[in-house]
Amino acid sequence: MNIRYSARARTQIGLIHEFIAERNVAAATAVIAHIRKAVHLLASSPRLGRITDEKDVRMLVVSRFPFVVFYTVRNDEILVMNVRHTSQDR
Repeated sequence: MNIRYSARARTQIGLIHEFIAERNVAAATAVIAHIRKAVHLLASSPRLGRITDEKDVRMLVVSRFPFVVFYTVRNDEILVMNVRHTSQDR
């Protein structure tokens, strides 16, 4: 199954990296790699995330870090719609 990131998700990932990199560049790179690794799991298990109140939108909690990935499954593609820190409002 293909994985595609929306422009919004790509922007959010960039902002997450930028924020953490202000303190520790290596940590920022590690956090982003961990988020991408979690998303990669969806390719083989697209229903891994929890169902949300939004129609056809699922939420994957990233272990070890306080981030959630919102995504939808369309045909043979997973669209990552947003990546957010858990302290942000939905």
